[in-house]
Amino acid sequence: MRTTIHYLLLIAMRDRFLVTLAGFLLLAGLVSRFIGDSAIVETNAAALAFAGAAVRLILVVGVVLFVAVHIGRMYDNREMEVLLSRPLSRPQVILGLFLGFFAVALLLAGLAVAAVLIAGQPVPAGLLLWGASLVGETAIMTGVSVYFTLVLRGTITAALISLAFYVLARLIGLMLGMAAGKLALVHGIAGHFEDGMVTAVSVAVPRLDLFAQTHWLVYGPSGRAVEWTILAQTAIYPPLVLAAAAYDFRRRNL
Repeated sequence: MRTTIHYLLLIAMRDRFLVTLAGFLLLAGLVSRFIGDSAIVETNAAALAFAGAAVRLILVVGVVLFVAVHIGRMYDNREMEVLLSRPLSRPQVILGLFLGFFAVALLLAGLAVAAVLIAGQPVPAGLLLWGASLVGETAIMTGVSVYFTLVLRGTITAALISLAFYVLARLIGLMLGMAAGKLALVHGIAGHFEDGMVTAVSVAVPRLDLFAQTHWLVYGPSGRAVEWTILAQTAIYPPLVLAAAAYDFRRRNL
């Protein structure tokens, strides 16, 4: 398993993925600082708001594409067959792949924090919570990307579905709020059915809208309830999707 992690880190360096994505993250930090300096008032807040949103999006998209492309390449080059020929069970192979990709994501999350520091002067406690929740978000999306790529075995399809899952997870809080507001105005079977569907989706999808909230960088943490929710979802979802991937992967003959 340690060999798999080391191999994936070497792949990231060989393809210059880390260098390229690091450049994008640091560039986002510099552009955010420029935008903040151009603002008339609240220059630091403007820079941090733009930086927090930009580096978060760049990081997640980069991690999803990295996972999808390299697992797809492992299938095409028959590296997956070589990996499965080693004295490791398939769940161990999947765990090794996840840990290797997450190690890359962890390095990139550190660069994302550095980009925010370049952009402005965040509240220390808020930056700590923002960075920790960003690590949790990348852990969830790494697991989701590994699952979809192993199950679908199509690079483009897996990447698109993973990103669609991310968009849904970012919007699920808004959907719950809209459903609750609509039910306050509309009564009947149709309204309760829509609310039930949204609630069912929210149970299966993580609340990524609660992760890496930009206002933490400006005003600091807002409450312990959100922190416990983030911790619980980070602990639950990666093992859950990896278990699902192991179940599907075990049934396949490569």
